[in-house]
Amino acid sequence: MLLLLLLAGLLSSPDQPLDPPAPKTFCSANKKYCLEAVPGKDSVLYEHTKGKKKVLWTVPGWQRSAFVRNDGAFVATQYPGLNLLPLDHQGGIVLIELWKSDNNGNSCWSFTVGDAQKMGAGFRRTVSHYEWGQVEGFLPDGKLSIALVGFKRPPVDPAEACRKR
Repeated sequence: MLLLLLLAGLLSSPDQPLDPPAPKTFCSANKKYCLEAVPGKDSVLYEHTKGKKKVLWTVPGWQRSAFVRNDGAFVATQYPGLNLLPLDHQGGIVLIELWKSDNNGNSCWSFTVGDAQKMGAGFRRTVSHYEWGQVEGFLPDGKLSIALVGFKRPPVDPAEACRKR
């Protein structure tokens, strides 16, 4: 019996508690644009020019994980539980949202658990959650890279995805 418990522990991934909300900064790969996220406030996208920060637009609320495209036109945010879902998750949980500079602080595209399931994504069981995958960030061509458990989703073109909504 002890051997079975040890084997089960080796086969399942350990879960780590998330850090409490704290100020975070997420910058584009070229470091020209950064999203500052402060708990209890909207997240603010800045452009860095000549040592100064110019406020461009906001994303509602504090973000635990975000990715900024090199032109500052799009921000991708990830589910607050990051790559882990509760065991009793529902298909409507939003895993990823895209935000556009000219969309008045509203999301212009979302990718849900149900969307991932329709694509055939599997969920890997951890000790107390399911792992769904992760956002890998914006590629040099401006598309968003998303890795789902079991396969890599084709990159998302934010402009096209937001037009279809």
